[in-house]
Amino acid sequence: MQQKVFLPGKQDLTKLVGLILYALSLLVLLTASGVTSATVQMQGTRIIYDGARPGTLLKFSNPDDFPSIIQIWVDSGTENAGPEKVAGPFLLSPPVFRIDPNNDQTVRMTYTGQGVIDLPLDRESLFYLNFSIHPALPGNSQDKNYVALVIRQRLKLFYRPAQVKATSSDIPSSLKATLVSGPGGKKQLQINNSSPLHANLAAVELVRAGKASPLSEEVMIPPVTSHTWSYEGKASADDKVKVTLITDYGNIVEIELPLG
Repeated sequence: MQQKVFLPGKQDLTKLVGLILYALSLLVLLTASGVTSATVQMQGTRIIYDGARPGTLLKFSNPDDFPSIIQIWVDSGTENAGPEKVAGPFLLSPPVFRIDPNNDQTVRMTYTGQGVIDLPLDRESLFYLNFSIHPALPGNSQDKNYVALVIRQRLKLFYRPAQVKATSSDIPSSLKATLVSGPGGKKQLQINNSSPLHANLAAVELVRAGKASPLSEEVMIPPVTSHTWSYEGKASADDKVKVTLITDYGNIVEIELPLG
């Protein structure tokens, strides 16, 4: 059997050498320098904003032995947008703050409605809370080379209007799994979410003859809508769909849905 051997050209070889030299220089820099990173955390894994209340409080904790500067902002789905390009409907006070070592900081979030047109009142809406952590450099950083790692975190923020009284505990009874006809007449498995809340599913599995096959690892089904997957093979009356639901408090609840 003949094998083809690829010999890089002069231009490719030059690029390769450049990448190797860059990687080596970066490794030397990180080895010879001090690396400062922060572990400031926000309480909770998601935010549920109750529209019936005048506001909500966010709590940040700094377990490090050095201070950090925190900047927070809200976006409506534009992941790469920075705080200077986002005009969200929430007021954060303070939007930028210093958090000292082994200390806490509380931030008040208030819904203003600014920049939002026709926000539905019969279901919750999804936003995202961003916060970037800028660790302070040590006092002797002027005499040494330091690399400060700026960390950005992004959490789901659900605005729940005052008219919506449901909670995540009502979602299991609002989920229904059925087989539907998809493009070309092919069968598809569909999960319908009839609740006014987002169904946050950490995992979805098809259970056949007691054996579970994963369909997806994580999916979020918006209010009063559905999500579909391809379905192979012949349907059985014993087929079920197992979903892992994430509650308002970040807890995990496993549910089995009959496949109708």
